[in-house]
Amino acid sequence: MSVMRQLSRQGEDGFTLVEMLVTLALLAALSTVLLGAVAQFRPLRTLAQSADGQIELTAAVSFLQATIADARSVYLIDAGSQKRRVFEGSERSLHFPTVLRVGSDQTALRDISIDRVETGGSVSIVLRNTPRRLTTAPTVEVFPIMEDIVDVNFQFLEGTDPAAPESDVWLGQWNHPERLPYAVKITLKAKRDLTILTASRIALLQTNR
Repeated sequence: MSVMRQLSRQGEDGFTLVEMLVTLALLAALSTVLLGAVAQFRPLRTLAQSADGQIELTAAVSFLQATIADARSVYLIDAGSQKRRVFEGSERSLHFPTVLRVGSDQTALRDISIDRVETGGSVSIVLRNTPRRLTTAPTVEVFPIMEDIVDVNFQFLEGTDPAAPESDVWLGQWNHPERLPYAVKITLKAKRDLTILTASRIALLQTNR
């Protein structure tokens, strides 16, 4: 009788073949579910990162739009008395006087430059802020607007006269530095993960200011 009890207890302490097969089947099913969930989360993660990158890009191009729209039709200080220049522009850089916020509730007229800068293979867009001083050498403040971008492009609109053939033609170079363009188109591109993101804005300049 004692031998039978010992064999019965030994059988209760182990796993039967059926129990092991059921356990393995459950593990396989859970692995399949987890792999499917991971495969679904990957595109969601990519979409979230793209959304964050697009928000950053939109904020940068909106800042550029507002800054350029505040351009003033006054002569640049560093252009010299013999060079009556109000606005200098190319596909990769801008130089003009504008009104910038210099404090919590103060604004000031400054000469600024907005340039595409490439350093060590990394491209960024940088704003240089120069106070308008004639007597002392001004201190130039450098402010990176957005780093790690693909490219930035500026285009210029001559005017809105329907009779003028160039009225609706965007130019890659502003050839009238003695006055402001009617509008400036800003196109900013950045790459986040494997996605190329683009944001574009048009800044309308009030030439009568």
